[in-house]
Order: sequence, then structure tokens, then C-alpha cells
Amino acid sequence: MLLNRCTAIMTLVLLLPANLSAEVKLAPQLREGTTQKIKETVKTRQTLKILGQNINTSSDTTIHRQTKVGQRNAQGELPLEITYIDIAADIMLPGNKKVVYNSATGESKADDPNFQVVLDTLQTLKGATITVTLDRENQVKSVTGVKPELGASIDDIKLSTQQAFSRFPTEPVKAGDTWERIDVLPLGQGQQFVLTRKYTYEGPELRSTVADTRRLEKIVATTQDIQYSIKPGAGLPGTVTKSALKMNSGEAVHYFDAQKGYVVESVEKMHVTGAFTLNIMGQDLNGDLDLNLDTKTEITE
Repeated sequence: MLLNRCTAIMTLVLLLPANLSAEVKLAPQLREGTTQKIKETVKTRQTLKILGQNINTSSDTTIHRQTKVGQRNAQGELPLEITYIDIAADIMLPGNKKVVYNSATGESKADDPNFQVVLDTLQTLKGATITVTLDRENQVKSVTGVKPELGASIDDIKLSTQQAFSRFPTEPVKAGDTWERIDVLPLGQGQQFVLTRKYTYEGPELRSTVADTRRLEKIVATTQDIQYSIKPGAGLPGTVTKSALKMNSGEAVHYFDAQKGYVVESVEKMHVTGAFTLNIMGQDLNGDLDLNLDTKTEITE
């Protein structure tokens, strides 16, 4: 029995260097005719100081959606059908006014009629279906089904989808390899954070997910720089003339299933603080931001 144990240990030691140096492909794969169910949880805590007043807001939102991968046509185009199944949101708005919505239980209320538009947007999201069509090279060709009341723009959906496909290198990587990407995080009404990130492939990790316990490839992204901007004509009538925001802490961890060819879990935490200046209709408005944003996305089945 002791001999067996020693043999097992020696075997593990001999195999360890080979496993650490092995290369793996992180390129996403799209299997036609498959369906994924996804759970996304977003928590925000924000204090915005503007015109001498502190405006505090927070939100806890959970969205269940599914993505159906269609069939490529003769031109190589592939449709992805994204349907929002259930939404639960608990939002605290200025003046301690709450908006609460849960499509599964039917709960739906807004403390202030001025914030009914927020509730209307949440209600419209349930059951909504958006179709993203990729070309032969998996570049986003078109987005259809986006209604104005959904509170999302076609450009933002195109950008977010394309970033998911280009986040990792197409060539194989080994533990310790790094690369950089510019990630754009839409904030609504044309506002966005532009993040310069360094990605590191840290190697395989045995991890328990919603479905089971398996080997996953761990990729960590750290933010090197952050810029705040507003896209012209995208909703908010203004420009950012000064941005001194900094990322006090910002790390995203992705767990990639190399056998299935997709990320099964992503966890991102960021804490952003700093001053900025908006110019709206020729008037400068100085503000200070303190934002905590935590996001978790996981494949549930």
C-alpha cells in the first residue's frame, strides 16, 4: 500500500511540469443547434457628487437569459437568438426612492411616479428576443429585435458581443502568457468606460460550477487605465472635458472550458473613484464619482 502511494506521488511529480507547460486554445467555439442558459448578477453602489450635492444610488439585478445558436447559411452567416427569461431588480434611486421588480413573482412597484420609466424598461425586457448575426469569421454583421424601450442600443450590443469573441488570443497559450485588450463598458445614454486591460492565462484549475466540478482554464484581467467618455448623439447631451477617474481595484476572472469552447463563469469587481467635468449646453459641471460594480456571469445549463 505504501509502495502504491509513493508510486502515485512520483507519477504526479513527473507529470506536473508537462501539464504546466502545455498549451491550450482559448478561442470560442459555436456549436450550431445548441442552447445555453445564462445567469447574470450585477451589483452597483454609487455616490455621485455634483453641484455640491451627494447623489446615492444602488442596484441589485439578476437576469436569466438563454442563447440559441442557429445554423450557418450558404454565406456562412450564423444567427444567435438571445431571449431574456426572467428579471429581478431592487434599485435605490435619488431621494431613497425604490424600484422593485421580479418577473418570476409578479412583484412590480415604483415609490415615485417619476421613476416609472425604469420599471417600464424592466417589464419590457422580460421575454424580449434579440438576434445577433455573425459572418463567416464570427464578426458581428447585424443586430435585430432591439426596441427603444429596452434601454439598449444596437451599437452597444454589437460592441459587447464582438468583445466577447475577441477577448482571447486565437493562437494557443501557455501558463504565464499575457496580452492586452481595450475593453469598452457601456454605461447607458452613450456613457462608457474605456478600459486598457492586461490579460494573463494562469493555467488550469479544478473548479466547481453550477453543473459539476471540472478542469477549467483560468484567465485574469487587470485594468491598467480607465477613461470616461460620452458618445455624441447617443442619448446624453454633453461631452466629457476632463476625466481623472482611477481604478482603485479592478480585476476580472474568466473560467474557460477548453473542451466545450466557451467561458462558463466570469467574475468582475471594480472600484472607480475620481473627478470629472461634463460640458452640457456650454456649461461645465464638475463631479466626483465613487462607484463599486460587481458582476458575475455563469452558464447554468
